Amino acid sequence: AAHICQRFAVGAYGDDIHSSRSELVSLAISRANFQDQMGKVYSVGDTILDVEASLAAGVINVVAVSNGFQSSAELAQAGATIVLNDFVDTASAIRQLNS
Repeated sequence: AAHICQRFAVGAYGDDIHSSRSELVSLAISRANFQDQMGKVYSVGDTILDVEASLAAGVINVVAVSNGFQSSAELAQAGATIVLNDFVDTASAIRQLNS
């Protein structure tokens, strides 16, 4: 994830001061000024901890990408609302996010 922050106009990252993962998610939502538009917020993660942090921050659209460390079933069971096997087929992933 080297230089990933350069890919986004706004976000929150591990080097931001935080005491929990959910605090980072909330910080990103605040920076984007989407606190009152949670239905338009999508979080994307690849671990159960990412899913749990997003849910704790009040995110409704929690996207999880199965990366081999956790199965799609485990990510769904943790509460992810959308589970993708990967981002190899970007067009398919975008269709799933837009459906």
